[in-house]
Amino acid sequence: MSQYKDYLLHKQKLKSVFGGDSNAAQPLVIKPTYANFENWVKMTQQNPSLLSFVMDELWSLMKNSAKEEIADFAPTIEKVFNWIVDNPKIYKTKVMLSIKSDWAEFGLLTPSAAICWPDGEPLPKLTQLDQMKLIWGKERSHDYHRMTVKFEVVNDGYPIDFYISHSSNGPAPGEGKAFINMELEKYKNEGITDNVYNTEWFYCAHVTATPENFKAKRRRASLNSGICAWDEILGQYLHQAAA
Repeated sequence: MSQYKDYLLHKQKLKSVFGGDSNAAQPLVIKPTYANFENWVKMTQQNPSLLSFVMDELWSLMKNSAKEEIADFAPTIEKVFNWIVDNPKIYKTKVMLSIKSDWAEFGLLTPSAAICWPDGEPLPKLTQLDQMKLIWGKERSHDYHRMTVKFEVVNDGYPIDFYISHSSNGPAPGEGKAFINMELEKYKNEGITDNVYNTEWFYCAHVTATPENFKAKRRRASLNSGICAWDEILGQYLHQAAA
């Protein structure tokens, strides 16, 4: 106890504040109160600064816990996580692209997702698609329409990123538009940006919460974990859907 008191008496601290207004940062270094912290936070956008950070697995942190019951449970958490990663489910989300122009494009930015065409539905004229991109219309054709294209996106259930592009003109010059409707959300691209593709990007869009009733075949031993497991399961599902 006496050694700890000596430590408290003689300890030294080095405090640093990065980013924000230096006039607001200095009081925080001298007197680190919550009020000074709040004043500094208000100014951080003036001079933002990214500090380094690291991420570690939850079970690795648990193994180092002082509580024995937490440390003992770490291997179980690791096994559960690996099972989820190695046995992903398939989620198929209905998507509708609405167009007011002569051309529009929807593209996936999430590599674990793929575009699918609904079973038995005819492909509309002027529609092209692959696993990552769907295009309707013809650029600079000046053949303007109000068009709706319904398709599906298949993925592992996590939110997806995508973009929407469209021509500048529509019912009138400068009125080209394109929208995506997905899971009761509407993602609008109504702007004219570069007057060519007018692309807007959308991030973390939610997909359906209901998985497909699909059971993957036994996977090869060399592809039984992580991203390889998802690639093979997605490939099996898409092959079955195309059959």
